Amino acid sequence: MSPPVTIQPSPHSPGKTEMRWLSRSLSDGEQGIPGGKGQGRIYDGFEALQHTDKVVVQQTIETVGASCDVTNTYSLTDKESEQLFLAIEDASCCGRFCCGPARPLRLVLRDRRGNDVVHFVRPPRCDACCCPCCMMGIMVQTPGGEIIGYVKQTWSLFGAAFKIEDADKTPLMTLWTSCCPCRCETDLEIQVWKISDGRSGLIRKQWGGRKQDINMDHETFIIEFPPECDTESKILLIGAAFLMDFMFFEMT
Repeated sequence: MSPPVTIQPSPHSPGKTEMRWLSRSLSDGEQGIPGGKGQGRIYDGFEALQHTDKVVVQQTIETVGASCDVTNTYSLTDKESEQLFLAIEDASCCGRFCCGPARPLRLVLRDRRGNDVVHFVRPPRCDACCCPCCMMGIMVQTPGGEIIGYVKQTWSLFGAAFKIEDADKTPLMTLWTSCCPCRCETDLEIQVWKISDGRSGLIRKQWGGRKQDINMDHETFIIEFPPECDTESKILLIGAAFLMDFMFFEMT
């Protein structure tokens, strides 16, 4: 079992309600189902996402702009500001200095008990349009190594395009945003479409305004899931939000 979470996130502005761990008890039908793949399966630890239609991903203030010896952490909350998970980056100091935001890394998602729920694994890649064979991507897997799915950048001359695939590499969703996403003064919207029924969702990078003391505008993403989105697809969309952050907005 992983060690308990000791870093607690802070609200990004004084006026916001303090974030708290999800306190709602889960019914028997919401418990994680272990074992192999199957329709309707809920992976262990995903239960908190079952009835959630929106997730906010925010880097904690304590780690914004920190040096390489400080672990980047991100809080994931629902629309009621109840904390669902804590994401912790595992990347080498050499990778951060030499590769910057293009560095290989592993993001570990943990629940309120400090248990690992899912790992987001990102290999080193190049996102230059002249290198379509080496596009950005992230693999999503359970702590035991079972692959849940992939988020892959696809080559596009006009805009940044992505696809989300399941473990069998069957396309589930497509994502698109402008080729030159703006970093400031406005929200950035990344459109999401389900291939099965065409229903749409949204990943929005929220502009937090000008701040003199700390730059937090690049660190908040709001994920609005498409209707009737299962927990597996929701986790993959969370992985997509992390990939967008490192591709377009992470500075170090």
